[in-house]
Amino acid sequence: MTKEGNAERKSFIRRPRLLYAAFLALAVTLAASVTATYAWFEVANAAEVTMIQIKPKYDANLSIGMKNADGIIDYGEVIDPEYIKEHDPTYENNKALSPCSSMFKSDWLNEEFDPAVDYPLLSQGYQTALHAEGKTGIAEKKDYIQLEFYFHSSYDSYLYVDPASYFDPLHDVNRIKAEELGTDLNHHRALSGEDLDKITDCIRISFLSESWGYTIMDPNKNGDTYLAGPLDLDRQGYYDYDSTSKKELCYGEYLEGKEPTYADEPLEEDIGDGEYQDCFNSSHRKGTYRISSPQSEYAVEEGAYSFSDLCLKEYQNFNDPTWTKPLAYLPSGEDVRVVVTIYIEGWDTDTIDSIQAGSFALGLTFNALLDNI
Repeated sequence: MTKEGNAERKSFIRRPRLLYAAFLALAVTLAASVTATYAWFEVANAAEVTMIQIKPKYDANLSIGMKNADGIIDYGEVIDPEYIKEHDPTYENNKALSPCSSMFKSDWLNEEFDPAVDYPLLSQGYQTALHAEGKTGIAEKKDYIQLEFYFHSSYDSYLYVDPASYFDPLHDVNRIKAEELGTDLNHHRALSGEDLDKITDCIRISFLSESWGYTIMDPNKNGDTYLAGPLDLDRQGYYDYDSTSKKELCYGEYLEGKEPTYADEPLEEDIGDGEYQDCFNSSHRKGTYRISSPQSEYAVEEGAYSFSDLCLKEYQNFNDPTWTKPLAYLPSGEDVRVVVTIYIEGWDTDTIDSIQAGSFALGLTFNALLDNI
């Protein structure tokens, strides 16, 4: 029986015991040194990691480490930026992040992909209408954080996210930053700390393991995110459209065999006031054919899990096979590779101009549930 099959038979767990592993703390802020136009919003600041620290805690039976230059895994007591840089020369402290997306993941997550050695890829953002209904290429690693960890358990167990994890805006930092900026880039309206706090609504953390595949976590999930739709990339207050056909452009990844449908007649008047709000919420221009079908009929859904979906709580009913999803299976005494990727999902409708200078703290704690067959 496969490990997935075992996990679905939670009734075999008689006396569940939890092991607690490393605590991964990431404080993510924004630096004022980069100016660029990205896929889904224009930023004068790019997300920057200012601190990473990982400390083994709670249980010596579950450890976390990284490979050194000789390919040997070091299970250290303190895994700080110096440790990470030593084990991953590509790692940069104070690294900037840019919005990207998990769209078109079937291009790499296929039968040729080897989760034992390969890494997840992300797509670049849409910056111009030239990319409409097409692909944008692979995002550069500088746009996101990706770290290869190894877990070691003394017992056969399943790896989970622990409820001690957190994904919190740094409100005091955001309040001060909002006062410094005064207004956002496009609206020239006052920013508040609450505007910048919404940065946590569009972050993602993905996990890749050989035993359990690719899992995306949307910590503050409040609805489905679709990876296709109309956009206002030029920030003129109207959705982009094709100058020849007059049809609104539909960006992103479509469901196989599906395309958006359009109104039979062009609009006789504008729908909306033509004032730019953000790239997701714009006006429909007179004389264009608007998209008439809902995103659910043509767009690929992100398929992210919420924090609650992936979080293992000690008090939950372990005999219910439907309530949880592990990140990896940890056979006793084996070193299990898990690639953690942290990024901003550009298709999340919270990824807009007003979050451009937001700061947040992200902390991941892992635990493991013993496989008591």
